[in-house]
Amino acid sequence: MPGRWSAVVVCILGAVGVGWSADVPVLPAVPHDLPPLGLVVAAESSPFPPGIPVSRPLQPVQFVEPPPPVPVEKVLGSLPTESEMALVEEVRPLGRCWEALEYLVWWPKGQPLPPLVTTGRGLTPPVVGGPNTVLLVGGMPIDTPDVSGARFTFGYAVNTAETAGLAFTYLFLGTRTSSASVARSGSSRGQFVARPIINATTGQPDVIPVAVPGAFGGLVEANTTTRVTGWEITGVANLFAGPQLRLNALAGYRYFMVNEGLRIGQTNLFPPVPGQVLPVLTSSADQFDAHNRFHGGQLGLTADLTRGPVFVEVTGKVALGESIMVVRVSGQSVAVPLGLPLQPPQFFDGGVLGQPSNSGRTVRSEFAVLSEAVVKVGYRFRDRSRFYVGYNFLYLSEAVRPGDQVDTTVDPSQVPLLGRASADDAMAARPSPVLNRSDFWAQGLIFGLEYRY
Repeated sequence: MPGRWSAVVVCILGAVGVGWSADVPVLPAVPHDLPPLGLVVAAESSPFPPGIPVSRPLQPVQFVEPPPPVPVEKVLGSLPTESEMALVEEVRPLGRCWEALEYLVWWPKGQPLPPLVTTGRGLTPPVVGGPNTVLLVGGMPIDTPDVSGARFTFGYAVNTAETAGLAFTYLFLGTRTSSASVARSGSSRGQFVARPIINATTGQPDVIPVAVPGAFGGLVEANTTTRVTGWEITGVANLFAGPQLRLNALAGYRYFMVNEGLRIGQTNLFPPVPGQVLPVLTSSADQFDAHNRFHGGQLGLTADLTRGPVFVEVTGKVALGESIMVVRVSGQSVAVPLGLPLQPPQFFDGGVLGQPSNSGRTVRSEFAVLSEAVVKVGYRFRDRSRFYVGYNFLYLSEAVRPGDQVDTTVDPSQVPLLGRASADDAMAARPSPVLNRSDFWAQGLIFGLEYRY
């Protein structure tokens, strides 16, 4: 009986379980002495088929140590240094943009000067070639100091590969002035100072007195000025870009200008004229200006050799075009009587070497060559900035220089400061206008800083 009632209870519970969930089987009662994890339905006391295990013991997780990482050097080979990585980034393109600022210390070619001031003892005129004549000013350029300037460059790439670009450069040198002066009193023990000329009436060497011993004293001064400026628009094309060598071709348009001047001034204190008690102060000035303007097309090549952070850059350019040469000559004199009653100053056209006969403007154009060579040595930083020092040489084949435009053949009767001429005198034939061609060069040092980004 107990076994039958147990079966009935199991059936009732089974029916209830079926009502809860038709999909979940109800396990029959099992003896209490079975292992908890090995629960099995007894076949003898249940009409259901034998049961199955409801769970399995957990399996321990085995830890597997990962293999050691493979060194990057075995995959990529030897890694480049930081300087090599920066070099790889730099040599491939020109750079999206680049800027350069250079400080220049240059020495332009000295101006040629004719004999301007001579001296000698006694009352013998110190003509050029005389036995006691000493040349004080002229015959060679006046000592020329260095002149400072600057050069600015801005460029940018015109293609996405950054292998072609356009650059603009502006150059200038500050105005350089050189001077030489001679002053002597009119004492009897003084020196005879004069300005040498060729007498137009005799064809022989002669002088215009500046200071005569025992008669009058005077001062003569010569000044030269030079100013250089220019600009260029250049297309840049990268021809080769390697780890240590880069070649760029240059082509564009160039403008260059050099302006020079020569001024010769003379001041004298002459004895009183008849009817006056005080002396007469006279002053004269001769001005010779030479302007050169070059326009032309330009070709060039730049080679950049790099080893680590140190680099050497060599650039050569040649421009072919036209040189427009302009010469201006003028002269003026003034006489101021110092006696009483006061009299107004008298002005005269013409000085000594600049007379109405050669005053004015003369223009000439010639085919010219403008060449330039630049060598730079410097240090390159990681952020693509570079500092360098270098040497620059620039040469213009056709130019006019002020000292070459002086005609030393003069008619002394036309010199106003000697009181030999008046404003109504007829114009003499000499000195005459001239336009003598020469060349011009400038050279010097460069201190620069460049940045590419």
